[in-house]
Amino acid sequence: MKQNKFDLVMDYIDASILHDVETIKKGIYSLIGYNSLTFGNCFSVLTGQTLFHYINGRKMYFAAQSLRNDIDRSIADIALEYG
Repeated sequence: MKQNKFDLVMDYIDASILHDVETIKKGIYSLIGYNSLTFGNCFSVLTGQTLFHYINGRKMYFAAQSLRNDIDRSIADIALEYG
């Protein structure tokens, strides 16, 4: 079954979460073939937030999961890992 572009983007964000935000955004634009303005507007309409804020929110989610699941790691190490 073919995935729609929005689902591809969401999967790409999670798979690339350890990269910096700008690298993730550039990868998204390359993946789907839209420029930043066009996709940014569509993303905001669909999610109610900017792509930048969404990616940072996902980074926080994954960092929190890592903090909860890997109690031997320091907060600083996890923070550095997720940027």
